[in-house]
Amino acid sequence: CLSSIIIPNNVTSIGKSVFENCTSLIEINIPKSITTICEYAFYGCSSLSSIIIPDSVIDIWECAFKNCISLSTIDIPNSVKLIRPGVFWGCSNLKSVSLPDNLQSINESLFADCSSCVSITIPSTVTHIYNSAFKYCKSLSSIELPDGVIELYPYAFQGCSNLLSIILPKSVNYIRNFAFADCSNLKTIIVPEIFIIEIGAFDNCKELTDFYCYSFNVPTTWCNFDGSYIEYATLHVPESSIEL
Repeated sequence: CLSSIIIPNNVTSIGKSVFENCTSLIEINIPKSITTICEYAFYGCSSLSSIIIPDSVIDIWECAFKNCISLSTIDIPNSVKLIRPGVFWGCSNLKSVSLPDNLQSINESLFADCSSCVSITIPSTVTHIYNSAFKYCKSLSSIELPDGVIELYPYAFQGCSNLLSIILPKSVNYIRNFAFADCSNLKTIIVPEIFIIEIGAFDNCKELTDFYCYSFNVPTTWCNFDGSYIEYATLHVPESSIEL
């Protein structure tokens, strides 16, 4: 497989699996004629360390850059309307990502197993963070969720073992199964007026010391703190919600 490729200016899409497992590919020049990067286009390009996505691209399909283990940074232009599931799954050297301003959701497994990723800025337009979106992002120490996020789906942040605190915006209504399970260094959780916290949402958060719940109405919960030593944590609630 070639180490570098220049795509002609008359090409409009990079097809399915066209460069899959090109392990020698180091760089590629994507022209401004490209509008779509199809599924598995660069899957397993383990030597690809950087890529510039032009502002002509609108859609990036499933697992387009999955297991590009040398990719360290990527900027996605505002022209991109949809980033489909698993696009950066397993990009273990990816440290920072710039996402488009108009993105509406963080799709399934989008950054799963990006174990070197330290920071990601989530656009203010995002409303849903889907299954396993940041699962096992082990270097992620903080993340800011914008107002407007409604729902955190199962396993969204599972295994983010360097995450120290999480502040959920007032817009969040649902924390689904195991959303923050195995966040073993998570110390502080702040949740707003929330409706449902599902099974295992905070399982194995062994360093948890403070849980702030600002709901005046007790949220519907199941068994959410297995292995988290919740009996040693301090629960902070509004004074008006305490029955004397």
